[in-house]
Amino acid sequence: CYAIAKKGTSKVERTNAFAEVKEALKATFSEEELEDYGDLVGKYFNKSQKNAVRELTLAEGLRLDGRKTDEIRPIWCEVDY
Repeated sequence: CYAIAKKGTSKVERTNAFAEVKEALKATFSEEELEDYGDLVGKYFNKSQKNAVRELTLAEGLRLDGRKTDEIRPIWCEVDY
């Protein structure tokens, strides 16, 4: 999960990569195990994914979109009176 988060790919590519890893993980279990523990596999995978993203942000100072933690996106708006 950490390597996927560190790549700095687009949100769609990152989501697809995480989904592939999750499916590969589920493929290692038998159908009976997935029936009994399938929800736990997904739960712990999501927890692992969240930990990887958090660790990347805190340890290396990188966000998923490639920005540093001290960089702010330019935000602007127009108001018509």
